[in-house]
Amino acid sequence: MKKRLFAAFVCLCIIVSQLPTITFAEAGVQDSCVITGTSGLCEHHTKHDESCGYTEGTAEIPCSHEHTESCGGLTDPTACNHTHDEACSYVPATEGSPCTFVCEVCNAQNSDDQEVPSDPQPEKCSCETLCTEEEVNTGCPICSADHISCTGEAPVFQTPVCTCTNKCSEGTMKTDCSVCSADGVDLSVCKGTVSMLLSVSRNVENIPYLDENGRQQTAASAKTITDQDTVWDGGTEEAWYVVDSNVTIGSRIIVTGTVHLILADGYTLTASQGIQVAEGNSLIIYAQSTGEKMGALTVKTQSYNPNAGIGGSDGQDGGTVTINGGTVNVSSYYGAGIGGDYGYDGTVTITITGGTVTAKSIDDDSIGKGVNSTLSCTLTIGPVMGGQITAKAGGSEDDAQPLIGSPFQNETQAIEQVTGKKYFHSEMQKFTTITSQPQSVTVTEGGTATFEVAADGTGTLTYQWQQSTDNGTSWTNINGANAASYTTSATTIDMNGYQYRCMVTGDLGNATSAVVSLTVKHNLVKVGAKAATCTENGNLEYWYCEKCDKHFKDENGATPTTFEDTVIKATGHSYENGNCTVCGEKDPNYVKPTENAKSPQTGENNSISLLLIFALISTVVFMIGKKQKTQKK
Repeated sequence: MKKRLFAAFVCLCIIVSQLPTITFAEAGVQDSCVITGTSGLCEHHTKHDESCGYTEGTAEIPCSHEHTESCGGLTDPTACNHTHDEACSYVPATEGSPCTFVCEVCNAQNSDDQEVPSDPQPEKCSCETLCTEEEVNTGCPICSADHISCTGEAPVFQTPVCTCTNKCSEGTMKTDCSVCSADGVDLSVCKGTVSMLLSVSRNVENIPYLDENGRQQTAASAKTITDQDTVWDGGTEEAWYVVDSNVTIGSRIIVTGTVHLILADGYTLTASQGIQVAEGNSLIIYAQSTGEKMGALTVKTQSYNPNAGIGGSDGQDGGTVTINGGTVNVSSYYGAGIGGDYGYDGTVTITITGGTVTAKSIDDDSIGKGVNSTLSCTLTIGPVMGGQITAKAGGSEDDAQPLIGSPFQNETQAIEQVTGKKYFHSEMQKFTTITSQPQSVTVTEGGTATFEVAADGTGTLTYQWQQSTDNGTSWTNINGANAASYTTSATTIDMNGYQYRCMVTGDLGNATSAVVSLTVKHNLVKVGAKAATCTENGNLEYWYCEKCDKHFKDENGATPTTFEDTVIKATGHSYENGNCTVCGEKDPNYVKPTENAKSPQTGENNSISLLLIFALISTVVFMIGKKQKTQKK
């Protein structure tokens, strides 16, 4: 019986396990926001996880959460921060099914009745700003899944506008301006106006220039020209100005008193409204060099302007203008290029001694008077020392003809030839001259010598160095020596006294440099004096040339000698008692006396002893002989 009951219970369990699982919802509730698996939720709840207290529910255990006033109720969807519960018709999931719910916060209502849930509606993009791949609105379930579906509006970017009041430069930049302070910005975009602080004149010292004679001079001090310097004031004394940068001045420049203007090499001053040099005032212009690198002055007047380019202004007569150098280009309208203005009488004095000068007027004289003027003008063309000025004038550049006497080598007044001519051009041309002479050179034999020359002139200058080996009697060209400097090959003593000079040729003649000499000294080595010994020769002090094998008594090689004359012969030995009294060397021929000898065997003492013996013997013999004679008697 027990076995039958147990079998029936097992069968019942098997049947129940095969029945489908049923999820129940409250009556009348629509699943307009059903969660299925990991499908998207509303924009306020993109994902249920532990952050909202969600746990997987079963038939008996609903998902846990907390619903407080912070949700904001159902009337303020944007403030909602709730988890799903009975307030939003939440039905917990049973085993095998996810939780389902209806959230009226996530979907718009169909009626004013908040109790009646709305029909299911598709989710919509809620982005206000257009999403991009780099910037995705993660709060929007649609755009965060696929930013291309974003329907927000693209942000409007406005081009930055320069906010500078003052004009920026590399040295002064407005850092709070997004345009001018940007990295690598082109400062020409700066819309600020030019500030006086950015264009401040300064005084510079020792400025070189070429005077009216073409000689280099130095101005002790000068004021630099800036775009703000519209008044050049000579005051009661003369004033010096220098153009040492490219400058444009937009207003008419007023010259008062006597003003000296130096145009530094390579820079240009542009006076776009001309330069007023009224009666009683003077402007003197200089350059620092000649040729293409000369500084430049460009002067203009605007259309229908009555002023002279350089000279008088409307209502004022012209003064004195002197051009000693520089590239000066002047153009005007009703006034003269250089001279007087429209309709006024008076006098003006213009002097050109150098540089390149071009003057043009649209309606009157290039140099002289303006329209309706009876101005008296003096134009003097007089080249600086060592040069000549070519000049031409005409109605235009194309029909300009050389002035009578051109090229001018002496001062000439030429206003009659320029009067009525709208175009004038003059150009200084220098005769070929040596500006720096070569110098004599002294070298040691085997070294090289370099000679240099500097020259000036018109056209391309050519050089030819010459050499004389007979004290200037004859000269020969040195092959390949065709530059402003010449370096010899390795010198020999035979080249001592050679002479050199350079021939320089230009378009206006040639010039010969001064004659210089080459001095080649022996490569002397000093040999100190040495005393002779008993066996070795000594020598006097002398100098020896390693190159030519010659000997000299002095370090300058002025007094020659021979090796033999420097030798001091050896003295030889001086023996005494078997030894040299100078060096102590033993006498190889010395014999030492024996010990038994009572007296020396040689010398004066031996001779005396022998004499005494002979005397004694003689005495004995004498006495014996006498005795015998006595006995015989």
